[in-house]
Amino acid sequence: MGLATGGLIHAIATVLDVSTVFSYSPALHTVVKIIGPAYLM
Repeated sequence: MGLATGGLIHAIATVLDVSTVFSYSPALHTVVKIIGPAYLM
C-alpha cells in the first residue's frame, strides 16, 4: 500500500508541476523537506 501511495503522490505532483510551485515558494519546499522524512519515521 505504501508503494502505491507513493506512486500516486508522484503522479499527482507531476500533473500539478510541483517543481514550479517549489521554485516560487522556498518556504513550502522547506516544509516538505521536513515532513517527508518525518513521515517515514
